[in-house]
Amino acid sequence: MSENYPQPVKVQYGSFVFPQPTPYVSKTFSNEFVGGNLWSTRVSITLVGKVALLPRDEEGDGNNYLTLSEKRDKIAKEFAGGLSKNYQDFSVSGGGADFSLSNCTVDSISFGSSNYVGLIEYSITLSGFKNDKDFYTANYGVTAPTDNWSYSEGHSGVSSATHTISAKGTNTNNSKTNGFAKAKAFVNSRKGASNRVGTILMKNAHPESSLILNSTSEAISRFGGTYSLTENYSFANNDASLATGEEANLPSTQTANVLLTYTLSFDENHGDGFITVNINGRVVGSKDSSVTWEQVRSDFKSRDLYQLANKAYKRYVKGSEGSRSGTPNNLELHKTPMSFSISPNEEAKVIAFQASYDNNDLFANAKIKNEDTYFSYNITFTHDNVADIITIPCSGTIMTRGSLKKRNRDNKTLLDLMLANSHKLVRDEAQRLYYKMFPGRTQYVLSPRPNSISVTQNQFEGTISYSATFSDADFPDNSELKNLTYDINIQPPLQIHKAVPSCLQNGHYLIYDLNLAQKREEVSINVAAIGDERNQDALFSAQDEIESINDKVEKSFVDGDVVRLVNQNKVENKQISNITFSRTFSHEKPVEILQLNREDTG
Repeated sequence: MSENYPQPVKVQYGSFVFPQPTPYVSKTFSNEFVGGNLWSTRVSITLVGKVALLPRDEEGDGNNYLTLSEKRDKIAKEFAGGLSKNYQDFSVSGGGADFSLSNCTVDSISFGSSNYVGLIEYSITLSGFKNDKDFYTANYGVTAPTDNWSYSEGHSGVSSATHTISAKGTNTNNSKTNGFAKAKAFVNSRKGASNRVGTILMKNAHPESSLILNSTSEAISRFGGTYSLTENYSFANNDASLATGEEANLPSTQTANVLLTYTLSFDENHGDGFITVNINGRVVGSKDSSVTWEQVRSDFKSRDLYQLANKAYKRYVKGSEGSRSGTPNNLELHKTPMSFSISPNEEAKVIAFQASYDNNDLFANAKIKNEDTYFSYNITFTHDNVADIITIPCSGTIMTRGSLKKRNRDNKTLLDLMLANSHKLVRDEAQRLYYKMFPGRTQYVLSPRPNSISVTQNQFEGTISYSATFSDADFPDNSELKNLTYDINIQPPLQIHKAVPSCLQNGHYLIYDLNLAQKREEVSINVAAIGDERNQDALFSAQDEIESINDKVEKSFVDGDVVRLVNQNKVENKQISNITFSRTFSHEKPVEILQLNREDTG
């Protein structure tokens, strides 16, 4: 029984309402020449449907053949037989497809061959004439007009609509040929989406079924007097009104003149637990001349790509039932994308884009960071048990969110902060971990400047690699030197013994102690240093410091009588701010007496 199945579209002929399933209705128009200046517009209607046994219908005693036959006969009775079946009104209502035609006649009715198990196909054709002169008045001289809309539903959430308009014109003026002009005028009057035939088959379509014009094509035959135009449209049909949970209230993918299409993918790194959401898509503006490139750009700027990615991410990490195992603590993606790029095409009114968002919480929790930039690093400890010196290399990569241009700009900002004050940010972090690893060495501090540094920028990836090495070895206090070494060489004043041959017996020698009271001692002082910076000021600073250190060592070790400067040498390398300063002194010192006794081996 039809009341068991409500009908969104109602098809009726006279007092008869077609039961479910509702038949497919198509109509064609044709201009028929009657004679003289009289034309008529004939409308042909075709109904194709099925008589079906529906689960909720009463099926009598279970005799399917009998039930189907009764349903078939009911339709046949309404359309076959005497003259009373003609000149009734036909109408289609509901679903935005309202249409009516008065005084129709039944041209044919047929039923397909069937085994009467569940379905019987039928076809009915009706015809009538428009009872007004609007079409004829506006399109005098136009024959074989066609204005057809067809829809195709895509699996990607974007459907297409094809609008085909064609006509053939006949000459209505004996003085000039105007058949082609008539046909073209008719087609141009019907182009566009203002007179579209809606579809009830597409669900969740954009409000008011706005269409985006993708392309147009035309076919011309001036000699034949024919002109046709095909318009291809697209529209979103996945603006789901039934979305619930995390994906409720998603922003619309389509506006009146611009369509957004996109795909989402998830990358989950099981090593660090971070999830990346990649969104790739296009914003396509209608090819209608009224839609400008500025409108497309403005529409793209208004798009909230973050919401599209974040809502999908929240559904992904929670699962469809909100109980996904291993749900991370960070249930929101970072609003600043890891990467972002666009490819605008002004002529095509298309903007392609790519963006990647992630839930990496190191950007917020990192020890060394600045806004959307952080330093991802490893610190190791190497202990020299002989010298009791611990070396601490720190190496890593400076990471930045955003576009490539932004990454290459902002990672330099953090690098400058890391290099400032002799790498204080990195040194303090190394010092903190040093005390944590070696709590018994709190009396030591790391060198104020790294022993070595390395910085490498990758402009194609938008990253900077940084490494520096610190140690707890001794260093010059309150110094501007990057490195300082010195050594002292002393030749002490030893007593001199001389061997003299005997003048009485061949082969005998006597050893005489010269019994010297004084002898000159030589002290060589060599100091080498490297300035903290590679410039002239750093070289001058290194020069002043090593001269001061050389003087201090000289005053500590050269304290004898009659001091003389034996030689002096200074070597400078301005390219690396390296300087070496060497001096040798001699002075009189008391003689050191070494006593050599022969061991009595008895």
